[in-house]
Amino acid sequence: MRFIILPIIGLCAGASASRFGETSDELQLQEVVDEARDASSGTALLANSKKDAVEYAVAMATLNCLMMRATKVASEPQTATRLVVDLFMLEQAHKGGVLNTFLQDLRYFLKHSFSEFFAEETLNDDNFNDYRYQLMLLGRDGTQMGDAMKVIQKDKSYFQDLYGKGVKLPGPDTVGFDYNHERDLCTPKEGGELHTKIKTYVSKVADEFAGGECDGGCSRFSLMTSACGPKQGGRMCPEGTACSCKRSTNAWAPAVFVGSYIGIFIGQGVVLTLAGKPYLMAVMPVDPWAITVTGYFSSTVHGCMCMAKTCTILKTEADEEVCGIEAGQGDWEVEGVGLPFVGRKCTKASGKCEFQLCEAEDMHAGFGRLGVHDGNTYNCWRQFWEHWTYMTREERFQVYQNQLHE
Repeated sequence: MRFIILPIIGLCAGASASRFGETSDELQLQEVVDEARDASSGTALLANSKKDAVEYAVAMATLNCLMMRATKVASEPQTATRLVVDLFMLEQAHKGGVLNTFLQDLRYFLKHSFSEFFAEETLNDDNFNDYRYQLMLLGRDGTQMGDAMKVIQKDKSYFQDLYGKGVKLPGPDTVGFDYNHERDLCTPKEGGELHTKIKTYVSKVADEFAGGECDGGCSRFSLMTSACGPKQGGRMCPEGTACSCKRSTNAWAPAVFVGSYIGIFIGQGVVLTLAGKPYLMAVMPVDPWAITVTGYFSSTVHGCMCMAKTCTILKTEADEEVCGIEAGQGDWEVEGVGLPFVGRKCTKASGKCEFQLCEAEDMHAGFGRLGVHDGNTYNCWRQFWEHWTYMTREERFQVYQNQLHE
């Protein structure tokens, strides 16, 4: 399985697929901001960023719920999940909104990075009912097929309104289903308990990042001449992050983040099933922290602010080589190495030290992996985001103290 994980802080949505052909040098030449601007200094900007982040988080929570439902289709979970993703992207293109700004990039990324799952389809409304119908009939035997067709043919209006109300089909959860029906069940309703939890979580995480007090300027042409750093006596950035200049690079990175999540979900589902561990699918992470930060920083927030640190090869206090981050002000340090921020890990892959999403295996044992293990550094403690429950910095540090220091 091939996948790419990029740091998700400082992402900018909205780019053509041609960006995937640009070199890193070309991306680095993109303009950085003229002056420092604390993300929390503009109330309207912060409010708009939160609104986009909530929309993004709700959409991702809906997608995760739908993909989890698709894994129950016993005979063809991969096909079901792929169809759900295709239908989801078609619907998002129809609705517009924050995800629509990078859907073409997302499609491009999925086709080229996960070609074993995604073919050359385009975002075409004409395909919606075809995908929907195919999903309905997956895994059904002759009798179950007949029962489903009776319901489908009874009211053809279900197919006339492409994105409207769905229909509940007969049969167990192990056979195909109607996307529209399950989407309505999976979507957090505004004002409902889950939507309120997501909104609250997004607001608190965004406030924590925006509340980190940074000071100094950001050069238009070079980070080497930038004076961005922590404000003396100010509030610290979240662990695993530091004051840095947000650059408008990797404009297609939100598509890479979402696409990698989808590809890993489908690919790991196969791996886990073959390994006799399908139960691990139940702990596949939505990672609300990462989703919130991606949505928040996909807006036009620029300047000197809290940004994710990069992973690098370091030496522990025992002189062992570890993939982690350099510990600094506000970080939690273990064995001389700083933890990455919530929901992420620093791991060695293909000879490189990379910043990656926590995966199912990272979170099955107890509440997850935390600290340094086998040369990698983890911050994959599910309690930090499970059920969209926010834990403050003080509460997270208490967990670090309890788990990493006897």
